[in-house]
Order: sequence, then structure tokens, then C-alpha cells
Amino acid sequence: MARQLRILYLLEDTALFGGVKVVLQQARLLHRRGHAVTIASPGAPPAWFGDEDGEGRGARFIQTTGLGPHELPPADVVVATFWTTLAHAHAAVARHGGVVLHYCQGFEGSNLHNRADHAAIDAAYAQPAPAMAVSPHLVRLLHERFDRPARLVPPPLDDAFRPARRLRRRPRRRPRVLVTAPYRIYLKGVKTALEAVARLRASGTDVALVRLAQWPATDDERAITPIDAYHHEIAPADVPALVRGCDLLLCPSWPQEGFGLAVLEAFGCGVP
Repeated sequence: MARQLRILYLLEDTALFGGVKVVLQQARLLHRRGHAVTIASPGAPPAWFGDEDGEGRGARFIQTTGLGPHELPPADVVVATFWTTLAHAHAAVARHGGVVLHYCQGFEGSNLHNRADHAAIDAAYAQPAPAMAVSPHLVRLLHERFDRPARLVPPPLDDAFRPARRLRRRPRRRPRVLVTAPYRIYLKGVKTALEAVARLRASGTDVALVRLAQWPATDDERAITPIDAYHHEIAPADVPALVRGCDLLLCPSWPQEGFGLAVLEAFGCGVP
């Protein structure tokens, strides 16, 4: 390594979601490479991420009130991780120096629920800053729509997601199909996945449906097709075994999403 970098990540929140976990994973890996990494967020310290490596969370964490530049330490690289953090990253660099880097895990400006914010999102994305994006289609969007340099940087995989000692060669007698993410977040495509399971069952294929989400099941999703096992608020350390206990992951996310972390974790477990 040529020199140690001071790297500052700006997180809008620290709730248990894949996009947050990816940032924390990347920060931990950079910390292990010898860089001085700080994560700043108005959210509480993410205790759910754990510190099994004995190095804390792999980075210094500071809780702020609003990510204002006066609350942030100087850094060589300030990483914006959501459209609302781009302005804070530019303000921090204007005050302390350094460069802005945009970590894009999905394009917020084409969502349905935030149409009132689309003009502000476009304005934030139009500010010049290099980006790293988790999916090729996001790299193309940044190039073509905003004329910004971007590089493909796939999300890192938590090494707890690894195959079972004896990898199954065929599904169980009653295959277990895993569908992740909250039903209410339409971008995750959970409704489509549940409808696919319902069609499988209607065609005579008997499968067990396993759901994993941050929130309890809704009446709407239960009305689509019966759910055999529903897991919510499960400890992250218990998720790899749950994934390994399934035969198939269905993850039909919308194009606004980046590369789904659940897909990568299933790959790691040897689950198609």
C-alpha cells in the first residue's frame, strides 16, 4: 500500500438493511488494509453488525445530528452512500479538503414513492464526482445520464456465507424456497416472488415457502400464498444457516435496485 488514506463514509441511517451492511463490510475491509476509516451517521451505532474480528466494526463510528461539515473529521476521501448524503460530502470537502466519492447501490431518482424528490435527486447526481456502483446498469446510468466517471465495484461478501460441508446435489423432497426482504418495499419484488410460488403450487409443484425480512408479515402477502416459515428480527449471525437450509432463492428485484446482497449471499452458500 502506497500510503494510508483517511476515508470517511456518510450513512443516512444504520438500520438493518443490505445497503447499510455493504457499506460496513467495505469499511471493515479497508480498515484491515491499513486505512484510517470513519463512518458517520445520525443513526445509532450498528450493534447488529458485530465485532467478531476483535477489531470493533472495522472502523471508527461517530454519531452525528445531521452530517454537517462541522461534525465531520477531515478525510482524504468522503464517500456519499445515498443521494441525501451527496450534498453533505461536497460540503465536508469544501470545508476540510479531500475528494468526494459516490457509492451508488441503486438510483433513487426513478422510484415511485418519492416523485416529489426526483428533481432534487437529479440535481444531487449532476454534481461532478467519481462513483463506484454495484451493478453494470448503474455504471451506464451514471455515464450516460449524468456524464460522470463510474467504476463497477461489486459488494463484498461476508465470509460467514459459505457452503455446507456436504453440498446438496438435489433439492429436498419438498423443496424450500427462500424469499427475502420486506413485502412493503416494492423495489424488492417480493410480490412477484410470492406470486411465482403460488403458480408453482397451482401447477402441482409442492414447495415450502420460507420468508426472511426485517418486519413481520403483512396480511396482503399472506393472502397471496401460505407461508411455511416466516423469520423477522433474526440475528444476522443466524442468517447463513437459514440460507443454507433452503434449496432456492427467489429475488426478482426491480431495475432501480443494484446487485442484491441476498443473491450474493446465496451464491456464497451454494444455494441457486
